[in-house]
Amino acid sequence: MTEREMISMIRSKYENTKHLFILKFLKTLISKLFLLFFILMIFTFFTLPTFIILAFRKLFKGVPILKNVEIIGHNSNLLELRLFNFDGFLLNKSALIFRLLTSKINFVGTSFLSKDYLDNEMTNLIFSHGYPGIFNLWFIRQSTKIAHEGLIQTELEYLATKNLKRDISIIIKTLPALLYRSQTSEYQEKLNIFDLKFDNISMKKGVELVDETIQKNQKRKFFFVNPDCMNKLYVDKEYFSILERADYVFPDGIGISIACNILKTPLMENVNGTDMLPFLCELSQNKDYSIFLFGAKPGVAKKMKKKLEEKFPKLKIVGTRDGYFDWKKDSKQIVQEINLSQANILLVAFGVPLQEKWIDINYDKLQAQVLMGVGGLFDFYSGQMKRAPKWMREIGMEWLFRLLKEPKRMWKRYIIGNPLFLYRVRKWKNKKNR
Repeated sequence: MTEREMISMIRSKYENTKHLFILKFLKTLISKLFLLFFILMIFTFFTLPTFIILAFRKLFKGVPILKNVEIIGHNSNLLELRLFNFDGFLLNKSALIFRLLTSKINFVGTSFLSKDYLDNEMTNLIFSHGYPGIFNLWFIRQSTKIAHEGLIQTELEYLATKNLKRDISIIIKTLPALLYRSQTSEYQEKLNIFDLKFDNISMKKGVELVDETIQKNQKRKFFFVNPDCMNKLYVDKEYFSILERADYVFPDGIGISIACNILKTPLMENVNGTDMLPFLCELSQNKDYSIFLFGAKPGVAKKMKKKLEEKFPKLKIVGTRDGYFDWKKDSKQIVQEINLSQANILLVAFGVPLQEKWIDINYDKLQAQVLMGVGGLFDFYSGQMKRAPKWMREIGMEWLFRLLKEPKRMWKRYIIGNPLFLYRVRKWKNKKNR
C-alpha cells in the first residue's frame, strides 16, 4: 500500500464515522467498559507492585519514583505524562493507567513522539486522527528489527488499517516482541560474531550504499548472513574468508538479533535481501538502474521478472538465467552474457555458500557494479514459495512458517541449526571474555 493510498483511506475512514453518532456512542461505551476492566487488571498486577518497589528504592537510594516526559497528543497538542522512573517498556508505562480514562491516550494507538516531530506535515495528519497508545505497532516492528518502512509510514499504516481485531493483535504481538527488544539504543557501526565483522545499519542506509556504489561507478560485493550462514562459516574457512573480503555484509534474521543481544551489541535492523528487494526495485526504477536475475530453478527467474515488472512498470530487468550449469564449462559464457546486458545490479541466488564463492571467483571479470548474493529470494518473488505473513514476521517467527512449509528440507536448519548457533555464540562469548 502506498503512502498516498493510506492517507486517502485514513481521511475517508475517519470522516465517514463523523456521521454515525449513535454507533460511535455505543462503540465508545463498550470500549470504555473493556478499558475499565483492563485498568483494574493492570493496576493490580503491574502498577501497584511497581509503585511499591520504586517507593522502597526512593526510601533507601533517593531515586524519584516518577519522571516527566512530553509527547505529541491528539490534534498535535503537547501532552505531559509521568512514567515510572526506570527502563522497561510496559512497567514504566503502567503509571499511565488512570490517564487512559481521560481519553488523551489510548490503550492501543500511535507511538509516543517527542515534540521534535511537531513541524512534520505527516505527523500533524497522524495526530489529527490518532491518539498516542501504550501499545503500538512501531514498538513491535522496532523490537523485531523490521521497521524498514520508517516511523511515519508505520503510523499511517496503523491508522489506515485500525480496527478492534487489529488492536487486539498489537497487544498480543507486543509480548513476544518484548523478548527481542534490545536493552540499549546505542549501536556500534560494526558487529562481530565468530570474528566475522558485519555492518550494523538500517535498511535505508543499505539501499543508499547500493545507490552510492552505482553513482560512483564502483564495484562492490554485498552479502547477507543469517544463523545458517554463521553455522557454515564456523566450519568452512573458505566461505569465512570470502565474507571477510566482502565490501558489505548485512545481518539477516531474528537469530542474529538474539545473538547480538546475548553479546550486548544490539542490532539496528534486520537488513535481509527479501525485504530489501522492493526498495532496490524502487531505487532502480527511479534512477534508471538495470538488474540481472541469476539463479534458482529453471523458469523461476523469468516468473520473478514478470511479477516484478507488473509491480514496478518502469523497472529494467535486462536478463535472467537459472542456477543450473557447469561451473567450469559455462561460467565464462555466463559472465559475458551478464556483461553484455550492462546490468548495474546482479542478484545471484544459488544458496549459501555457493553464490558467494561464484561471485568471489568471477569478481574481476564481472562488470556489474553491485554483486549481491540473495539466497532463496527468487522463490518468494516468483510465487514459487509463499512468504510468512507479516504478523509472523512481526513476532520473529518467519523461521517457523518456513519449517511448517518445508519440514523435510528445513528441520535440520531450524530445529538443530538455530540452537546450535546460539550455543556457539555463548561459547564464543565466554572464550572471548577469558
